[in-house]
Amino acid sequence: MLNEFTRLQIKQLDKQLEVWRLPAKSPRPRLGWLRAIRHALGMSTGQFAKRLNISQPRVLKLEKAEIDGSVTLVSLRKAAQAMGCEFVYAIVPREPIETMVLKQAARVAKSELESVSHSMALEKQRPGRDAEARQLKSLREKLLDGPRRRLWK
Repeated sequence: MLNEFTRLQIKQLDKQLEVWRLPAKSPRPRLGWLRAIRHALGMSTGQFAKRLNISQPRVLKLEKAEIDGSVTLVSLRKAAQAMGCEFVYAIVPREPIETMVLKQAARVAKSELESVSHSMALEKQRPGRDAEARQLKSLREKLLDGPRRRLWK
């Protein structure tokens, strides 16, 4: 299995990400966060443009870029500051990282074992189900003990 230090690191990162799981499931406002916050503040595009030191048409392009996903992080950070907001950025795994690692190790182990089992079956030397289960568990543990980058080939 994962060594204790690695497991601790993963658990700490999962704990940090926990606060982001619920917001990550919340949909972005239909017209984007920039426009939603700007409207809530009662700020016009002209006023926002002045705070950002850009033209009013550029504000409209910025808001459109957020909606279509082409906005840059730098632009979002500057826009947030111009509205007196904090820009927050996170990549949130859909499930705990430890779970993802364990599942991937199981998939890789199963895939590797299936290729060997297929050859053995052709030679009528395939081991029984119990032996295969032990081999699968052993291979999964070896994968978890080694460099994790092997899991993502």
